[in-house]
Amino acid sequence: LSYLIILGDASSFVLLAGLELGEDCHSRECELIRRGCILVLSAVFILPLCHKRDMSSLEAASFVSTATVVVIVVMVLCKLALTIRQHDYVVPPLNYTGPGVFQSCGIIAFSFVCHDSAFLLYNTLERKSSQRWAITTHCSLGVSLVICITFAIAGYLTFGEATTENILNNYRTDGVVVSMRVLYCITMALTCPTGIFVCRHTLNAILFNSEPSVQECSQQRHLGLTWGLYLSALGIALMGWSLDFVMALSGAGAGILAFILPPVCRLKLCKTTKVEKVALTLMTVFGTCTMLMCILQAIQRQFGWPHLNI
Repeated sequence: LSYLIILGDASSFVLLAGLELGEDCHSRECELIRRGCILVLSAVFILPLCHKRDMSSLEAASFVSTATVVVIVVMVLCKLALTIRQHDYVVPPLNYTGPGVFQSCGIIAFSFVCHDSAFLLYNTLERKSSQRWAITTHCSLGVSLVICITFAIAGYLTFGEATTENILNNYRTDGVVVSMRVLYCITMALTCPTGIFVCRHTLNAILFNSEPSVQECSQQRHLGLTWGLYLSALGIALMGWSLDFVMALSGAGAGILAFILPPVCRLKLCKTTKVEKVALTLMTVFGTCTMLMCILQAIQRQFGWPHLNI
């Protein structure tokens, strides 16, 4: 869902910049253009990839998606270098507190939670082993960490506390920024099918007990699950919810996977010392607080309810 919203925001910006309609476009017209971009781009690029049955068939798409992210990182660093070269540049002070601390924790959890697709990705390995899987997970999460930290530091050093949820929104429109948004669209379009794969696998397990599996099920079931998930996500994305609201809710859900389920499973399934029990309990409490605060702050910001002023 968040991928579709980001795809619509970025692609509509590129289209308006290309047609030079950014300042003359009214809010209703811009919203119609955004929805049209979501419909067209998702149908042309996302839906065909979703029809594939095996996760390994997305290997080329994943490589291109990762490559575009690396190019965007390089462009952001170049923008930072140009900003630092200005004579009046001052390093913005670091502020470690703020109203969005819990939401930030949830969004960070959303960025790194990959438990849902772990088994599907493991099955794509040519020679399956614990050692190869450990190398794969450590390398992929390590690269993701470096990219996230680079974006965060470069964005804050460039814009300070004015940095938005999407730092591309902070830049003034020029050729480089439009190119970054085009690459961003490519990344979102090629990443979204992975989420559909995971949801389809889960639905097949819940509704049909995975008999047969997604790879071996009938064409009717395969198309029914795929189109059902695609249309559901598309319908919600076209409702016009803000990215901030959706990411906050996604962060709340990711907080459950990152901070609550792992320590609870550890406490229930493994023998632990007193120190480990205290640490696991504190992590569970932190995850619960993060989840609740993410939900309440998202509702307050989206609907403007004054009695939820958190």
